[in-house]
Amino acid sequence: GRVAELINLPIPREFQRMGYSTVLEYHEAVLTEGDEKRAPPRESTLFEHPKTRRLHFKTEMLLELAFRRLDEDKSKDKPAEGQEYVYSEAKLLKRLRAIDKELGR
Repeated sequence: GRVAELINLPIPREFQRMGYSTVLEYHEAVLTEGDEKRAPPRESTLFEHPKTRRLHFKTEMLLELAFRRLDEDKSKDKPAEGQEYVYSEAKLLKRLRAIDKELGR
């Protein structure tokens, strides 16, 4: 919960207004193009400031980013040219099972 409060992830309405369709697309832009693509910092991410969004919204965005990041494998299953990556919970679970199997679990 605290990590979700510290990370300044915008809500869907905010990243869509910035021109991104998913939190992963937003995060990629920040990683590749730098801080100028980052959403303005929120004072509510600081420990002593009152929170402006409910924790479950923040946690949901953080988990969505983590799951999409885990599901996205740039070395395999690349979308065809001109197509976008599409998140699939089933594909993520299949991939996690394969990783578990590789680790001998």
